[in-house]
Amino acid sequence: MSTLFVENLKGPTTGDNANKVIIPTGQTLQIDDGVAHASMPAGSVIQQVSNFSVSSFSMSSSAYSTTDSSVSITPKFSNSQMAIWICGSTHYATNGNHGKGQIRKNGAAFSNFNNDDLLAYITLSNARGHPVSMCYCDTNVGTTSAVTYAYYVNSPSGALYHYRNQGIIVQEIKV
Repeated sequence: MSTLFVENLKGPTTGDNANKVIIPTGQTLQIDDGVAHASMPAGSVIQQVSNFSVSSFSMSSSAYSTTDSSVSITPKFSNSQMAIWICGSTHYATNGNHGKGQIRKNGAAFSNFNNDDLLAYITLSNARGHPVSMCYCDTNVGTTSAVTYAYYVNSPSGALYHYRNQGIIVQEIKV
């Protein structure tokens, strides 16, 4: 293997590819900024994954069901923390409807929010929509294998609609 040492790479200043350095198809330019994950200071964001959906989800059950707000992330460190943000909106069509939500890790509830969060409770006879915005920090990732974080909801007293423009963001934070 040979090494090419250069101070600067510059493309031509004129023509169809002016000011471009082109990497041919099938080739990869690997840029190493010299900062290894292991040497980043505590509190650094190591990586981020997100999933946003424009689809809608509806259900009516006391059993929890997953929404489209789900991502998988493979931690770089087993002692990392994961910052998790959930956003979206819900709608209940009738008086007395209520629903609950859970952020789950690999399908199991894990937060200290008494394992669920009251999304909304409708006490009026009018249909209502409610924004959903939650954040939580998983302080015990405990693995370097893939982990799935997802938002689950239930609605034992009637139809719940989890509307489009829902999403989840998960960031791995170095400890």
